[in-house]
Amino acid sequence: ILDHEIDWKKENLPIVCGKFKVSGASVNLEMSQFSYNVDCQKSTVEPIYEIYPLKGEIWAMYKNWNCKWKRSDYENYQCQVVEILSDLHERDEIIIARLEEVKGCLTFFYRLQIDGFDVTHPVSQSKMLGFSHRILAFRVPGIGKYDIPESSWHLEPNALPPKRRI
Repeated sequence: ILDHEIDWKKENLPIVCGKFKVSGASVNLEMSQFSYNVDCQKSTVEPIYEIYPLKGEIWAMYKNWNCKWKRSDYENYQCQVVEILSDLHERDEIIIARLEEVKGCLTFFYRLQIDGFDVTHPVSQSKMLGFSHRILAFRVPGIGKYDIPESSWHLEPNALPPKRRI
């Protein structure tokens, strides 16, 4: 556990990625309180579960996140939407591609490109607190006839991060 992860926990900020230990407490929740199943790696030695973004998933990430964030930074956050291009277990970091909203279509997003190249970025394991939440997404065949790029993702509207002007 890194120092900034401990500080994040002390500030009572949400942690969605990392290593989680089973505690003695249990809570019964209604099924409607879940948006998707979580894929995790379970340790064979101790009751620890690893949850990290997986290749092919779409996630929201905090804009301008850094390890010194406090509660006030979190309360005024903005997010960007990213596609996960590699698994953490393939290397020491994951590679993400920034997604951009299709103009005029609030729930369709496509990879941001500059001069024909995807805008990608590595995210190290120490920066996993920068992920806000997973967004369910799927491809819609035939959307090109509506002037939406065929490679676009349709994102679950209820999982989209709020748009805030700061």
